[in-house]
Amino acid sequence: MPLPSLTLREKILYKDTATAFTPVNASSANPALNMIAGNNIVTWAVAHVSDTDSTLLQNFPCNLHLTPNFDLIRSPAGLDKQVNIDTANILTCQRQVNLQAAMLIYATTRYGDSYWFKVQGEAEKEVLVPCCAVYLVPDAEPQILQETSQ
Repeated sequence: MPLPSLTLREKILYKDTATAFTPVNASSANPALNMIAGNNIVTWAVAHVSDTDSTLLQNFPCNLHLTPNFDLIRSPAGLDKQVNIDTANILTCQRQVNLQAAMLIYATTRYGDSYWFKVQGEAEKEVLVPCCAVYLVPDAEPQILQETSQ
């Protein structure tokens, strides 16, 4: 089941796009390693909307608010001025998009700039204006990305 179409308000607001990635650990890639390396992340896969909906969270419309308090990570040594939920970047999207802690987000702004982020904390669901909001902190691109087929 695909995501519902955007409302007029969402079409005006959500001009950025994002893809959500979830970690694939060694135990799910190879169940025999469950006791040995259960928490080792071996790759990252494009996330599904939910366990019951296999729609990929890929290039979904969103609204990205970047906070100038961050120096974005540019190398493994990094420039990391502030990683704090009080000053974090915020991404809002349709409420049906179920973003979770531990996800990596690849966001492309309406101007064509692209960034990698880590979700900080759980998503907040707004009721009056149906949307999902998450705090993001800058992160580096993962070493291994897995292609996910639908």
